Amino acid sequence: MNLQENISRIKQMMGLLTEEEQDSSENCNFNVTKTPNLDIEDQEFPKEQIERDIDEAIKKSTKYYKEWYSKPETIKKIKNENLIDNLITFLDDIPKYCYWAPDKYDKIKNQRIAWVFFNAGTVGVDLTNNNIKTIFFNAFNIYKDGKYKYDLYTIIHHEIGHLIDGFFSNNDEKLYKKTHKEFSGLDYIKNYIINDQDQFTRLNVLRQTIGAEPNDDSKTLLDKFLNAVNSNKITSKEYKLKSHTTNKKKYKKNDSETSMKVYEKIKNNFYVNDSLEANIPQLFSTFSIINGDDIYVNFDLISQLNIDTAKNTEDNDKEILVTSILGENKKYTNWLVMTPIKN
Repeated sequence: MNLQENISRIKQMMGLLTEEEQDSSENCNFNVTKTPNLDIEDQEFPKEQIERDIDEAIKKSTKYYKEWYSKPETIKKIKNENLIDNLITFLDDIPKYCYWAPDKYDKIKNQRIAWVFFNAGTVGVDLTNNNIKTIFFNAFNIYKDGKYKYDLYTIIHHEIGHLIDGFFSNNDEKLYKKTHKEFSGLDYIKNYIINDQDQFTRLNVLRQTIGAEPNDDSKTLLDKFLNAVNSNKITSKEYKLKSHTTNKKKYKKNDSETSMKVYEKIKNNFYVNDSLEANIPQLFSTFSIINGDDIYVNFDLISQLNIDTAKNTEDNDKEILVTSILGENKKYTNWLVMTPIKN
């Protein structure tokens, strides 16, 4: 695969080219005005119902995040604990804005599902506080043929994770350690799959989906994940999922090229409550190895991301090391093994 093909694949995954492979890393809001219908046939939207569903999902997600950041285990990881009260207020009112038809002036934006402005510095414009809180949606990429194409709640939960990240970042607080340089422009697109900002909020979706706690070690996280599988909350149509252990050693996250190879194998394979879910395969791709036909997902690395913050890690350490700080079995590495289902 040449460089241009790889970039095209990543753009598809980001929702920048087609609606086949869109994820939820861009967002939407509701002061709704009808925009010109140019590229697709206009469809009848149950607009009031979609608005209510989005409002309900925002309410559910902000409730979860308020509880998460009120946990003593989470607060201990924040350098400036006084920010917690401000965060709770910040989450009280998350505006939304929805586009109901494509906008002729922004072809790239038309391919997104949802997006947020991370902060004024990253987008290079003077944003008001209200804009920094807003989630933007392309309703025509979310809803089709009488149903949602993706799990609406996980789309919104992902975007609010970005807003929280931006809130803390704008207050000189880092919620995770950096494992790479800052990406921009073409480099951002090429490295989207491993980008720390996106991996952090993908982790937020996994946390909520499986009921993770701030200090869960890898075995606990893996057990909770498989419990969600066994209850059919999480399903995969092409892979059998099971746990496995190997002798403990240090691993590090994949580079972009390796992550994309993994992602190509497991994309469009995870469903949450029977709705297609993009965050989980994207998160797993960075922390997995290919072993023949099987994919091995390293839950030690995922648990380290769950446990660590910039407060208790070194920013100049480019590897996420398996340090087992919370009573984890130091002799073994815990893996989720994905084995193709034979027809």
